[in-house]
Amino acid sequence: MRIRDINLLTTELIYNGKTVRITSSLERGVLLIKTLCEGQLISIRKKDVLSEEEAQVEHRRFVDELKGILTADNPGVYVERVTKLIKERRLDDALLIVREVRFFHPEEPYIMSLDGYLTALLEKKYRDGINLCKEALKIFSMTTAPGKEFFLPFFYLNLARTYLISGNKRSAVENLFRVLKIDNENHEALKEL
Repeated sequence: MRIRDINLLTTELIYNGKTVRITSSLERGVLLIKTLCEGQLISIRKKDVLSEEEAQVEHRRFVDELKGILTADNPGVYVERVTKLIKERRLDDALLIVREVRFFHPEEPYIMSLDGYLTALLEKKYRDGINLCKEALKIFSMTTAPGKEFFLPFFYLNLARTYLISGNKRSAVENLFRVLKIDNENHEALKEL
């Protein structure tokens, strides 16, 4: 049995005075969830579904997820999720989430750092990736959070990996040693070395 092609749902949210529209349509058994802000396309998610009911559940689930992104008080939730997706080698899904979060929180350094790494890895835009990682490190360094040194390895590791992807092994090694200077037992840095 073939599911008919239909436009299912449209949900509008207001964020910082701008209208964010989520539309879901079912085309040949594939659910397409499009997110737009003031007419600008932010993302398209695709998911195979079996029924209109499943498509509606997925639409509602994504609307709830996007509400979480819009009100993200804790970016760590998205950092953990993206990091898990990277470890699972679901890189396109990781980049999609990073770009959605960055659209609404462009100065969030953890997500910016991940965006830099994924930009170099997936899009082969090495200079852009390195610049995003450096900017993320700069923004993070300007924060006055107590114990922030504990989080610096995250930024140096992403920068090192991005340099490595770009073929700049010397800069990659320098940044891996920065990680080890802070945390001499950092397994990820040791593995990269």
